[in-house]
Amino acid sequence: MTSCKSNEGSGASSHHLSDGSSSFPRNQEPVMTVLPCVHFDELELVVSDDQYMFWKGQPFTGIAVEFFPDGTLQSEVPHVNGIRHGLVRAWHPSGQLRKESNLWYGGLHGYRREWDEQGHLVAEVLGELGIAIAEKRWDEQGRLIKDWHISPTDNLYSTLQICRKKWGQSAPPL
Repeated sequence: MTSCKSNEGSGASSHHLSDGSSSFPRNQEPVMTVLPCVHFDELELVVSDDQYMFWKGQPFTGIAVEFFPDGTLQSEVPHVNGIRHGLVRAWHPSGQLRKESNLWYGGLHGYRREWDEQGHLVAEVLGELGIAIAEKRWDEQGRLIKDWHISPTDNLYSTLQICRKKWGQSAPPL
């Protein structure tokens, strides 16, 4: 688990995030990591070959947050060394979850899911090493309107193979 600690003057409140783990090994207590929780407005975007977020002159490690005008949480984006990394979440103004994405060093690695205001799943994309490999979309009545999977004839398929060879062993399993 990761705890987001408010920084003085940031206007951010404390809240807790889950790293996706649902259980712990026997005889091992969960470890709580406290990270700075900083409003996006306090971060500086530096664009070079990649996009990095800086805070107080250093690559940001922590959770960037945004709030709706009423003070409720709008989004939380974990960063490691300036790069978006971890479970990214955003909410509708009602508090209903709107979007959830698993990022690995800036790229989608795992699922990105989107829900409408009523909580119905409207889109699901599976990414691997930053490349979409499957996508499903549903209409307002819940009917599947798109069901796509990457194939060897797709433009990014060869890029996916290169990425798998280069980073596949170090990436978490899908």
